[in-house]
Amino acid sequence: MGETGTPLLGVSTEDGIVMLSDPQYTVGDVFDIQFPYGNSMVRDRGVVDRLNDNVAVVRPLSARLLEGRFSDRPPMAADALFLALRSDADEVDFAPVKLWGDGAYGDWITFPEGTLDWFSGSEDLAEVARTRAGSGVYRRTDTQRMVIVGLLSGFTASLGETPDAQAMGYIGLEELARILPDSIPYYKHWEPPLRPDFEYGVPLKPGDVIVRPPDDEIPSGGGTPQGGGGRSGA
Repeated sequence: MGETGTPLLGVSTEDGIVMLSDPQYTVGDVFDIQFPYGNSMVRDRGVVDRLNDNVAVVRPLSARLLEGRFSDRPPMAADALFLALRSDADEVDFAPVKLWGDGAYGDWITFPEGTLDWFSGSEDLAEVARTRAGSGVYRRTDTQRMVIVGLLSGFTASLGETPDAQAMGYIGLEELARILPDSIPYYKHWEPPLRPDFEYGVPLKPGDVIVRPPDDEIPSGGGTPQGGGGRSGA
């Protein structure tokens, strides 16, 4: 993340990478992005396109990521819900989850009895919420498609006097809808050029990906532009 090196988790969607926001972020901030592709790890850069108090949307500069789709409704107690985790082999593991109290308490999920350790490697619900914050929460549709219903927020909750966390909070569709477009026209959908390094097997060379400032940050009389956001020259 920026110059700190702190890793963040995000969900790849049709509108960019959706991740948890932070008061330090501003539109135009540049992030390093990496994701598995086949047997390789692809690196790219992304620019914060929009953000609010809870979530931010980062547009990759040159990589065309797999695009998850959003659910057309909030989850219900009868739905098959999953939290996207990653295995030791860096592959997606969909851990079954359920709405806490059948949804009576709002946007909170928990693991079904007996599944937490097997899927996450930890029996501490608070540890899972902290280390997996930003991971996607999914609903399986009748056609077996996985659709996004939220992002794990990192918060936990409990009832009564027990000190242990009983549920994990997530940012639901109502909040995500505030920052996402109503629709994405197919013929105007942003398509970056092909990446030769992982789409054709050609090694990426220095200068193939160039971060340029937005046009409004280029001085009218010439000179060195200010700022670090912008588009790619790839």
